[in-house]
Amino acid sequence: MNHEPAVNDKASDAETAEARARRRCKRDLSECRGRVVESSKAIEMIVEALKLHHGSVSAAAVQLGLTRRMLTLRMQRYKLDYKDFRRLV
Repeated sequence: MNHEPAVNDKASDAETAEARARRRCKRDLSECRGRVVESSKAIEMIVEALKLHHGSVSAAAVQLGLTRRMLTLRMQRYKLDYKDFRRLV
């Protein structure tokens, strides 16, 4: 078997590293922008469900297709309190 050492072209390595860095930067930026849009839509959907169900987390979770625990965790993440949506009797 002939094991030749890999050719190490510094110029192409630098270009490859730079290209990887550019791709990573673009990917991170697009993911970041996507998260902002995603989170604002998620907040909107949660708020609407809580309004519709007068602060009932269980009912809102069923409407959103989430478990009660998942909805509670998302509410904590977005600093939403079910009490703000309770109907005053």
